[in-house]
Amino acid sequence: MLFISDRKNNSFDFLKTIFKDYYNYEINKEDFIYNDYQKPYLKNNKYYFNISHTKDKIIICIDNQEVGIDIEQLRNYNQGVTKKIFTLAEQEYCRNNDLKFTEIFIKKESYAKYLGTGLGEYLADINVLNNPLIKIIMYQDYYIAVTNSNNLQIIEIK
Repeated sequence: MLFISDRKNNSFDFLKTIFKDYYNYEINKEDFIYNDYQKPYLKNNKYYFNISHTKDKIIICIDNQEVGIDIEQLRNYNQGVTKKIFTLAEQEYCRNNDLKFTEIFIKKESYAKYLGTGLGEYLADINVLNNPLIKIIMYQDYYIAVTNSNNLQIIEIK
């Protein structure tokens, strides 16, 4: 499930509110463990989550399996980024096209967050063009990439 809000709260407070209000589950900072790349997990492993934000929105994906998420508004095509983390096929696909660049960029970030490894040059070896785990959805003027979640219902939190 996807929860989105204006970015007025910090990530932990928003996550804590969602778990309490929607999952009847109290969390504290002591309930977290982190992988080698500092991706947070709940110690009990009952729920998996991932967080993304833009300058004015925060979105959290919660599922019963490993997930990744990214949210962005339309980004300008950036050849430097494409050469660093896009495959050759992805570079061709989005050449000089802001929308296609945004699509691949958020897919890359969502997939990297799903893997729990963060963004890095290794992504140039991973083609996300037709990856069936990654879905793109629109919310207002935001592009959202979600990796490995089948529940794409968006709940807006005020």
